[in-house]
Amino acid sequence: ALLAPSRHRHRRASRQPLALAAGSLVAAIVLGAASCWGPGLLDQQAWLGGRRPALLSSLLGAIVGSGASLDAQEARAISGGGKGYASTTLKGSFEGGDYSGNDFSGSVAKDISFKGSKLVGCRFYKANLNGADLSGVDLTGGSLESADLGDANLAGAVLEQAYISNTILEAKSLKGASFTDAIMPAKVLENLCLRKDVSGATAESLGCA
Repeated sequence: ALLAPSRHRHRRASRQPLALAAGSLVAAIVLGAASCWGPGLLDQQAWLGGRRPALLSSLLGAIVGSGASLDAQEARAISGGGKGYASTTLKGSFEGGDYSGNDFSGSVAKDISFKGSKLVGCRFYKANLNGADLSGVDLTGGSLESADLGDANLAGAVLEQAYISNTILEAKSLKGASFTDAIMPAKVLENLCLRKDVSGATAESLGCA
């Protein structure tokens, strides 16, 4: 009977740092286990009362950390993710590939073909896309802000929820493109609706009157 308190002190002493290190999962396990221990083994109220703040702090820290991680992932998805092809000179063909989440900011992609590629969440901020073939690409949630789109072909491109600036007006073709929920200045939207290649479903996706 005299050895029992010693064993319990060792047990709870070893579990506390484990709970703090492992986060919410271990905290939940320790709390659940403690609530099941009998009164002959441990004074539950004293143990839980003394360590509940530390365990709950660990639990809340893990939850907040998880939330921050998810926010960071969402932010990367919108802005285009990691470094990827940022500030590089592209060569060869990028047709029909899946480059989702890559960052092409400041890249030189003059006359490069991305035809039919999946570019979800990709960022082309200030990229040189002069003469590039972006026909049929899926750029959902991506960004073409301040990109050089002179003579670029965006026919059939999916630009839904994408960030767009006035340079979109330089594109050679927007025929069949989809702009549902795209984010752009009001003046840009107004001028897009005046283009001859913006009609039918494309005009409808822009909300043109």
